[in-house]
Amino acid sequence: MTKIVASLCDGMSCGHLALDKLGHTDIEYHAFEIDKYAEAVSRYTYPDAIRHGDARNWTDLIGKDVYLLMGGFPCQPYSVAGKGKADADERDLSHLIVDALRGLKPKYFLFENVMMKQEHQDRISEDLGVHPIM
Repeated sequence: MTKIVASLCDGMSCGHLALDKLGHTDIEYHAFEIDKYAEAVSRYTYPDAIRHGDARNWTDLIGKDVYLLMGGFPCQPYSVAGKGKADADERDLSHLIVDALRGLKPKYFLFENVMMKQEHQDRISEDLGVHPIM
């Protein structure tokens, strides 16, 4: 049975690559990415992926039975190497990830990000309803 996988902030589809290596080839892969270079690599490697552009377009999948929602929202707002503005940074998409999770209700989800200040990690953990695994 084909499973729907949605990858927000997909990059060059490393999530698809990981699923392939794990033997999960029975997927309908939906990629959400705006970086033209990352998407070019993804398009070359996975020409059959269904592309939606901006992660804000996650609503395209409302009503679909999403098996896995994954992604790596921009890390610059949270990185200790940056300014640490977190959700006050215009690049922050953590709320979008939470909205997509609540709106799509996937069976599973997997999000990645950088080490960050505990206060920011706690907020995201509360929003997602889980604690991170390092």
